[in-house]
Amino acid sequence: MNKQPANIRPVKGVLMMMISNFILKSRNGYNNDYICKYMPIEVAKSSISNHQIWMKKTELLNDEREKKVIPELFEDMSWIHYDWIKDIDFSETRNYYVSCFSKSINNSHMQDGYGECLYGYKNDRIVDLIGPIGLYTLTKKADADADLPDTMKRPYIAQVITFDVLYDIEEAKTELQYLFSVIDMFDLSDNNKKMFLQEILQYWILSVKDSKWKAERERRYVIFLYDDYEYIETELDDTFLKVKTSLFITPDFIIGKNPSKWEIMRQLAAKRKALFSKEYLFCENCLMQDHDVAIHEKPEKCPICGSKNIRMIYHENA
Repeated sequence: MNKQPANIRPVKGVLMMMISNFILKSRNGYNNDYICKYMPIEVAKSSISNHQIWMKKTELLNDEREKKVIPELFEDMSWIHYDWIKDIDFSETRNYYVSCFSKSINNSHMQDGYGECLYGYKNDRIVDLIGPIGLYTLTKKADADADLPDTMKRPYIAQVITFDVLYDIEEAKTELQYLFSVIDMFDLSDNNKKMFLQEILQYWILSVKDSKWKAERERRYVIFLYDDYEYIETELDDTFLKVKTSLFITPDFIIGKNPSKWEIMRQLAAKRKALFSKEYLFCENCLMQDHDVAIHEKPEKCPICGSKNIRMIYHENA
């Protein structure tokens, strides 16, 4: 409609983000479950003072087959029905860092493997809280106001993609076939369609794992970083990307013997008081606050942890 080619910026970037978000966020009822992070006690203790989330480089994740499942699907081309799809290069085009959450709440296997302190979230505000802050340098144009400085720095939030991991190869193939059909409709040459697919598959390469991991029900957050960009409130070392965040001081609920519980309680109390708009259910045990569950009548126990140590909070006792 706009007479703009799908493979030329900025249209290309917009299309890739729209298509990948539409497909990847269609998985598993994306926003229908609670999301949680399991952490060891020592990490839970330090997170309350350093206000950071640490994300590993992809090559250091605990699955030795990380990033291998998607490329392997293209080794047997019998399920692919487009001649323009061939010789896809899966080499990384940027630096990736991954933070792994789970949709499996109160899972003893996850607590044994990743840590007994559970931080829970009722919706996906996580993506807005873990993106590194970058600085973009603007250069004054020749016809700009003379009073403007020659350069100005402006902040932006780095790109974060998020999805539920797939553990079923056939389901992954069906999803990719839909992606192929979308790209095939573009008014592009076969080579340009292939290059568009090759680039957008960078969004998929970390999104499918072997079936042995399916009990983890992983929600994955992938940070895109570039070598020649400037970032603030962000640290990099040989293992981790460390980003400043409020994620672990204001979770929606916590489970386990968390050494930072009292500080989290204080922060959540301040947040609730600032945002108070209607009565809500509060659990003294896991610190859950629910503004919807008690609309008709107060439940007998907490819907998260099962504790009966719950109460309704009204304006007069907030």
